Amino acid sequence: MLISAQFSETLGDTEYRILNDESAPPSIPYTRPFPFRKNCSYSSEGASCTVPPDHLFVVGDNRDNSADSRVWGFVPLRNVVGRIIYIFP
Repeated sequence: MLISAQFSETLGDTEYRILNDESAPPSIPYTRPFPFRKNCSYSSEGASCTVPPDHLFVVGDNRDNSADSRVWGFVPLRNVVGRIIYIFP
């Protein structure tokens, strides 16, 4: 049986509801070596990173189960191609 805890968080002026799968481990199970890896620390609480200048920290849309910047590192701004056409509220 899947047990999820519901929480809310506020980013800017918008409040979001989130669900946490309590059966999933709270930490990142693996990481790869990446530039500026020393800027991150990992614990049972999750990950804490300081993003270097001219880089982005990218989080997957399923942040409890995504291989994203917590796993493979920061994205240099020079690698970003495209433009924003819409931001979902």
